[in-house]
Amino acid sequence: VHLLAENDVLVDLGDVDLQPEFLAVEKVDVVAARRGLDLQDLLETVARPVADPVHVRFHEVLGWMPTPSATRRIRRAEFDVEMRSNSTGLRGPERSYARPPGVRRVMVLGDSFAAGYYVSETETLAAELERRLATSCGGAVEVLNAGVPGYSTDQELLFYQIEGCRYSADVVVLLFYYNDLFANVSSLTSQGDAKPWFEVV
Repeated sequence: VHLLAENDVLVDLGDVDLQPEFLAVEKVDVVAARRGLDLQDLLETVARPVADPVHVRFHEVLGWMPTPSATRRIRRAEFDVEMRSNSTGLRGPERSYARPPGVRRVMVLGDSFAAGYYVSETETLAAELERRLATSCGGAVEVLNAGVPGYSTDQELLFYQIEGCRYSADVVVLLFYYNDLFANVSSLTSQGDAKPWFEVV
């Protein structure tokens, strides 16, 4: 959530441009303390919100997961996007866990790039890939958007083991970004949020 303070200074509660969905009161309190304010002072200086709240839920293994059947709107100078999750928490159309007979499935795992955080649903990688595969392969194809903003490959692997495998995808595509190398061995995100991590032994 970007909040505009009365002095027209943008109060950045965590790296909102990358991962707004992980903000919590604790995070706001930390930012307030860093700025020499207490939480109440910070909240009282807020003039207006310029982004809608984002819906995620705590998960004891993954750290966080998208909330099923949630909607959020992200408004910035360069885009205005509404993100909706289906009843199982994936971005995109409703998909059952059971693969329909005769349908080939592809799952896209990744972070905000995979989720298509900055574009409408019809412009995401998953949606575009589904259109192209349906045209080139013939027959029914579903491409599941399992991208979760803020995830690294550690969480993506765990997500697949816990949730993703339930969709019985024929192919799983993993989108990798260089910061995954650092995040995979850290117990915190770059914004200070707790997350699982791997230890090399």
